[in-house]
Amino acid sequence: MPKNSDLPERYDGATQYAYLSDRKDWVSAYQIGHWLDGTIFDYDQTACYAWLASRLTDPRELVFWKAESMGKAEQGALFGFIKGKFWIDPGGEYAHCSPIMAHTGNGLYGNPVGALPEDIYTLDEVRYVVGRGIGAFDMTDGWFASRIGGTAPGKPYKDVMERLYELRRGSPMRAGIAKVIANSIVGKLIEERTDGSLGEIRNDVCHALITAGARCEISSFLVGNEIKANELVVVQTDGARLTRRVFTPKHNGMGSWRCNGSDPVLVVSPRKVYTLDKRPYRVTYQNILNMVSGNPKDERWCEPERYRVTLQQAIDDNAIHTVGELRETTVNFELIGLEMEQNRVFNRLPKTGRVLLSGKKYHSEPVIFS
Repeated sequence: MPKNSDLPERYDGATQYAYLSDRKDWVSAYQIGHWLDGTIFDYDQTACYAWLASRLTDPRELVFWKAESMGKAEQGALFGFIKGKFWIDPGGEYAHCSPIMAHTGNGLYGNPVGALPEDIYTLDEVRYVVGRGIGAFDMTDGWFASRIGGTAPGKPYKDVMERLYELRRGSPMRAGIAKVIANSIVGKLIEERTDGSLGEIRNDVCHALITAGARCEISSFLVGNEIKANELVVVQTDGARLTRRVFTPKHNGMGSWRCNGSDPVLVVSPRKVYTLDKRPYRVTYQNILNMVSGNPKDERWCEPERYRVTLQQAIDDNAIHTVGELRETTVNFELIGLEMEQNRVFNRLPKTGRVLLSGKKYHSEPVIFS
């Protein structure tokens, strides 16, 4: 697999621009509240990161160059990383679908509108936003890459990602392991060890293209289905939860969109979305119902909890032998300081558990940069 050090030193600027354009996952809560079964629908792109990785061309087989304007060669580049400023139209019909992430003023990334500060983005992001009429872009400079002559560069992640996806068709355990391995490969593209050394397959160019591609894919899904701001509840990296059911073609492999059905959902902040099978910070949907029902007027709760170590947790802890172990912990849930967890503007937020579970919905507006 290609890595940073495979590129000549004269291309170090491209690697640096890729690094600076990365780590901007689209995770945003557009509404806060409690939705019951049948009122909210879960959509995601199957094996999103693995699919995007499988499509990448090998950067070792490309030529890179730096430019200060968007000429014919730059417009036709295979990919690029561009420094400049975005203008996201606050009044645009699909401003809420902008895939462009920026710091929103509280240390969190969100998708604000208006005149965004100078940053580095991928060529795909610029093409998408300008092409969709979501905004405009003023370029400072950038690094671009194209094929060498008429050669067809290889796709270094294609075989392994497709093989791992095929393995997901087996038993649930094998499927889970294959999914974890695929995600781990993508994660290792930005691995940095505790001693400061880089991982064996560290590749900032490829990782940045994958994450930016995911943001554009989500936006394209939302815009393509004409999702309005009041129908969008939350975006979570490779999927979204909507209050309107939309048509998705029959599931057909990596990269296809699917509806995972409808279940009760409790949205508290971008990274605290509780469902029957999701447990952020080890807190479950049922934990919250139990705790709040006992003290509905409170704003902070805790209770003991027993759980089994998952495969992903064991891998993260480098202790695969602990899979399935039963452990004890204390789960905590609170509404105090909720405004600091948001990357959009909420004029009001729930103050008690009773109000949170009541069905009342809290809507947001984007952060506006002038």
